[in-house]
Amino acid sequence: REYLENMLEAKRLSPRYVIEDMKYLDFPMFEESAIPMTCFCDIKLHSIIEHTSFYGEFGIGFKKELLIQKGIQPIHYLNENSPFTKDFKEELKSLLDETLKIPEMNQDYILKKLFYTKPIQGEMWDKRIEKNINKIFHDENEWRYVPENIQKYKFKPIIPVGKHEPIQDRV
Repeated sequence: REYLENMLEAKRLSPRYVIEDMKYLDFPMFEESAIPMTCFCDIKLHSIIEHTSFYGEFGIGFKKELLIQKGIQPIHYLNENSPFTKDFKEELKSLLDETLKIPEMNQDYILKKLFYTKPIQGEMWDKRIEKNINKIFHDENEWRYVPENIQKYKFKPIIPVGKHEPIQDRV
């Protein structure tokens, strides 16, 4: 609530680190990562009650045209079994292979792709029942704002999260 009130008072949407479960990418270094972003969902008004009961008490509506104009991007949902996801996993692994000498521009592109992807479905902590549930993320039609020039905003582009601390204790 406080985060939302601060955004409204400042008349701006500021990104904050959001912890993403990335186990579906089979990339041990980044099983859970925190990425600076502001998230939006393209859901119908009749679904807002279900959405806010899961994520929080409030929802704010925006015109889609405004989000498009401001460069907000719909995310890409990955099917864990698809050739696209297999190729993406290989791209991520290539970032760690120093012998490949991937140009910085290509490294940035691979990371940007990572910032705008999520599995179609996965486990997520449900604070209402205090346990993990299987959630179909695709139903949320998520859009994201991730700062273009992350260093300008003094953000680290991505932070691996330690395995010793459960996600729900940090959200």
